[in-house]
Amino acid sequence: MPQLIRLIWRALVGPRTPLSATICKSDFIGLMQYIDRHLSSVCLKDLEAFPILTLTGPRQSGKSTMLKHLLKGWAYVSLEEPSSFDFASEDPAGFIRANANHVIIDEIQRVPRLLSQIQVAVDENRKPGRYAISGSHNLALIESVSQSLAGRTSVRHLLPFSLAEIERSAWNPSSLNDALISGSYPVVL
Repeated sequence: MPQLIRLIWRALVGPRTPLSATICKSDFIGLMQYIDRHLSSVCLKDLEAFPILTLTGPRQSGKSTMLKHLLKGWAYVSLEEPSSFDFASEDPAGFIRANANHVIIDEIQRVPRLLSQIQVAVDENRKPGRYAISGSHNLALIESVSQSLAGRTSVRHLLPFSLAEIERSAWNPSSLNDALISGSYPVVL
């Protein structure tokens, strides 16, 4: 069956287009309908109680999209961007001083030294809702956050869309075959 779907897909859209190319990607918030996540309200409440929200999960699960949607007035810094990565790596203290409040720091696992600088900043000012940090789910990140930011952050894990989230959205395939052909996460090859 998977080979048949792959053959049909390639006949329709070409051999190099992945099935996932038809679904919402994290940077296309303005072009696609945002699908409200179960964790949204929980994360907002966490930011009222904690200085930091830590959001982890697998790649392409919607972490950046959800944070950008929920925290529209906040600055957004991706450590995938070379100049941000260089600044954070070379001068973590300066990076945190330059990004002191209402900042989303994405891909935090790329510069783990930032966690201790965030700790210092939060210890000086424990005001709730200062930072939202996100990164791909990995044990090293969770361990670093647990040690450096204990008592200062809530830690939430975002998984790909649940069936309930999909059913509430405009992208609601009517059958399993429709879902397989239109694609989702993880990518079907």
